[in-house]
Amino acid sequence: MGNQFGFDKLNFWLPAGTFDIEPGKRSDSNIWIKQTTIKGEETTTKEFSNQYGLNVTINNEGAVIGTNPSRMTEPEHYVYPNTYLNLDLNQYSELLPARFEKIGLHVDSINDLKPFRVDIAAQGFLKNNYNLYVPTLSTLHGKNQRYKMQFNGTTFVNGSGKSNQFEFYNKSLQANLSIPNLLRGEMKLLKGEQVKKHLANTFEGLANLSERNIKIAFNKFVKDKTFHNIDNEQLKINFENVIQIGNKHGLNNLLKIEGVRNLALNLGGINNLLNLVSTISPDSSSRTIQRYKKEIKKLYIISNSLKQQDKIDSNAQILEIRKIIYQNIERLSA
Repeated sequence: MGNQFGFDKLNFWLPAGTFDIEPGKRSDSNIWIKQTTIKGEETTTKEFSNQYGLNVTINNEGAVIGTNPSRMTEPEHYVYPNTYLNLDLNQYSELLPARFEKIGLHVDSINDLKPFRVDIAAQGFLKNNYNLYVPTLSTLHGKNQRYKMQFNGTTFVNGSGKSNQFEFYNKSLQANLSIPNLLRGEMKLLKGEQVKKHLANTFEGLANLSERNIKIAFNKFVKDKTFHNIDNEQLKINFENVIQIGNKHGLNNLLKIEGVRNLALNLGGINNLLNLVSTISPDSSSRTIQRYKKEIKKLYIISNSLKQQDKIDSNAQILEIRKIIYQNIERLSA
C-alpha cells in the first residue's frame, strides 16, 4: 500500500422538523433503541441507531448522524482491514440514501445536509518502528499550542480540542494490523463553522470540492498545526532545547526524569505508572492527581527524547513524516 488520503469521518446535524422516521422501523428494537432519563421534573428522551455504517442519535432538538465514508466504501476483503481511505464522495453519496432507508430515516435531500464534523486523514508505512519516531512527533506542534499524549504514548493531538485538531497516531496498533508502523495523520474539524471555514457548509459543497482544493486546505492546516516552525530548505530539530529542559532545575530534575523512565519501564508502560499515581495517592484531590500525572507525562517525553537523541536522525524522520502527510498538488489541475 502506498500513501493514502481521504475522508475518515463525516458527521451531520439535522434540526428537528427537517427529517422523519418511518413508524414501523422506529418501533423495531433491532434498529432503534429508546432511552428515557428523568431528572427532577425534566424528562429527556433519546433514540439511537447504530446500523449499516450509521451512528444516529435523536433528541428533542434534532438528529446527529455519524458516518465514515472510507469505511463505508472499503473494498471487500481489503488487504489492510479498517484502514482504507477514500477521497471520492460519489460512491458514498449513492450509498447514503439507501442506508437511511434501511433505518427508516427520511430527509428531503442529502445535498442539503449540514456537516458539523469532518476528519480527513493521510497515512503511510514508516521505515522503522513507530516508537523510534515518538521523540520527533513530540516536537511537531503549532505555535503556542500543546500536544497531549494518548494510548501509552503512541498518539499526539495538536490543538484546542474544542474546534479543531491535528492528530498523529499508530494506525497499525489501533486497527490491530499484522503489519506494523502505519502512521496516520488526521485533520479534525470539530465544529460546523470550522468545516465551513476550511471546506464547505453543505454536503453538496463538500462533494463538489476538487481534489486539489481539499489537499491545499489540508496542507495549510497541517503546516499551521505541526510544521509551522520548520524551514522547508533546512529542517532542524535542536535536541539541545530538550537537554536544557532536563537541566533547567539541575540534578534534581534529571533524577526525576530518570526515575520516571525506569518506573515506566519496570511497570510495563507509562499508563501503568499513571494508574499507580491514583493508587498511592487516594487522599489527594483529583486536581492534585491530575497535576502529578501531567508532570509525569512531561518527564516521560523528555526521557524518551534524551534516550533517542544520539540514535535517531530527526531531520530524516521529519522528511519521512512530511512525505507521508503532506499532499502533492503539482500534478492536479486548478
